[in-house]
Amino acid sequence: IQGLWKVKNQNMGYLCNEAKELKDKFLSFKINHVLRVPT
Repeated sequence: IQGLWKVKNQNMGYLCNEAKELKDKFLSFKINHVLRVPT
């Protein structure tokens, strides 16, 4: 979202682009990292 990393997965790329468009509609936003749970 901040442009620091390249999105390699095409499906994630679509979601990232959508998130970038949506974030512009908010006055502010915050990104939190959620750790993966091993399965």
